[in-house]
Amino acid sequence: MDNHNIKSEMIMGSVLDGVRSGAPIRWDWMNPDYTTIAFVGDKDRSARKSIVRKMATNINQYDNKAVYWITSDQSSESSYPVENDDSITWLEEKPDLSEEYDPNQYFRERRGIFPATYFDLIAQGKGRFNLRDYVTAVSYRAHMEGPTHGYQRTFESLGDSSAKEVLLEALEKTGNVEWHVTPEGRKFTIPAGVSVNEKAAAMVLAMWSFWAQVCRFDNPQQFILIIEPDKDLMIGEHESELKNLLFRVFDAMRSLSEEITMSLVLSLETMFPIPELGIRTRVLLQTHQSDLDMFTAEHKVFFGPRLYEEWGQGNSHVAYIQDSYTGESCIGELHPDRIGFSEYQVVGANIAVPEPGTI
Repeated sequence: MDNHNIKSEMIMGSVLDGVRSGAPIRWDWMNPDYTTIAFVGDKDRSARKSIVRKMATNINQYDNKAVYWITSDQSSESSYPVENDDSITWLEEKPDLSEEYDPNQYFRERRGIFPATYFDLIAQGKGRFNLRDYVTAVSYRAHMEGPTHGYQRTFESLGDSSAKEVLLEALEKTGNVEWHVTPEGRKFTIPAGVSVNEKAAAMVLAMWSFWAQVCRFDNPQQFILIIEPDKDLMIGEHESELKNLLFRVFDAMRSLSEEITMSLVLSLETMFPIPELGIRTRVLLQTHQSDLDMFTAEHKVFFGPRLYEEWGQGNSHVAYIQDSYTGESCIGELHPDRIGFSEYQVVGANIAVPEPGTI
């Protein structure tokens, strides 16, 4: 299967309110203007996970190289085949790109962000120590290698210590990242039963692996990356060290969607980091114990009675959908069973006009 047969417009549902009532809601997922989208909703009280799963399944049926997940969902992935990815190791044997090919230093900056964040989180989570107490600076030979070689030399110089053992074990894991090949795409599962920092480190490792795989592709390829972490990773004190570390790697993925043919989908129980990243399309479903309380008096006035009437009737697939670039919005139903590819294309359609909308 390849991208020659894939369709770009997916019918997500229909508008429920106003003069556009009944108009189809479409996501033009291959359109560079609509490459970032976020779904916010409680994992049990909303249809968020089912909606995103159906989107992914539709795309994966057309192109089984397009869809990647980084998810905390532990269900059933272990029953599917595993691909062991060594793309990080492969990429770390390559020098930095010259200024001719990387004038803005995006490649160099990104290949530095991933290991710095990953080892910092591993140290705090599994090692229970501060990385900066052991590693004050890392240097590498940019003309012939990647930064993990510098980290390895530094770690090996630490002498006999538990910190050395933890860091070298974490380094070894970068050479063998497991992705389960499922009907919904390739999935990296964030482990359960470990500290929040260890979960965050695993998520960073998966983003790093995905980025390295993208660098390895020789032929043009459309990608969709779905990031679906647990709520405990995303909720917490604003501008905490953990949130700042996570924002760095999320922002690297968002900027990647501007550089290659890739759509970024966030499937979350929280609003963080959606506003911080400037995610264009925001689909707000029913939340619970989140940093976004959809049931405050102010929100009920803002979103209007129709949304809450639908939720009161058990319609967990009804959402408030907003284009944050234009400010246009609607109440729409996104029933997972009816999400599918469009048979024709609507050029320049927008969610806020009477014609069929695009989210």
